[in-house]
This record gives sequence, C-alpha cells and structure tokens, in this order.
Amino acid sequence: MQQLFSGAEAAYRANSEYFLGTIVTIERTDSHTLSVVDRQRQRQLTTTYLLIAAIRDYFHGRKIGEEISTSLQNSYLFSSDRRKASNSGLLYTLMTGDLLP
Repeated sequence: MQQLFSGAEAAYRANSEYFLGTIVTIERTDSHTLSVVDRQRQRQLTTTYLLIAAIRDYFHGRKIGEEISTSLQNSYLFSSDRRKASNSGLLYTLMTGDLLP
C-alpha cells in the first residue's frame, strides 16, 4: 500500500495521472458480472475507494468543498446506469470483490 500512496502522491505533485496497472477480470456467466482476478489489484481498488470516500467526507459540508464532494460522489463512488435502470459503483466492488460490467 505504501507504493500505491507514494505513486499517487508523486502523480499529484507532478500534476499528472496515476496508472494503477492493468485490471484483469473474468465474466461470471451466472450473474453477468466481472470479477477481478488479481487480489493485489482488488486491494488497490478498495484502498482507492476508501481514500476517495475520505476526501469526499472531508469536503462535505465545507463552504468551498461541497461541489468537490458532490463531484467525487457522482463521478467515482457511485453512478447510475439509466439504460439498465440499475445502480452501480465502487461500493459494490468494495462489498463483494466484483466489478459490475
């Protein structure tokens, strides 16, 4: 996890993007969901989710941070797929270890 945080911090300071790595998934035929094969990537996704949620919570309720909080919530933590009339997001991944299609 230290490597994850060090890499993310370096990308932030350089004003660049941070690449977590390739995420290999397999499709579950019974539920039509994707499962992350590599447990290290699964831990990185979970850690990243928790970090984004903590940042969202920090900004929530602060005068200058409400827009940031809402953006983090809608863009990274939870999204709605109106085409399928279902909700998906990283919370599902965190709770089940699976990625939704």
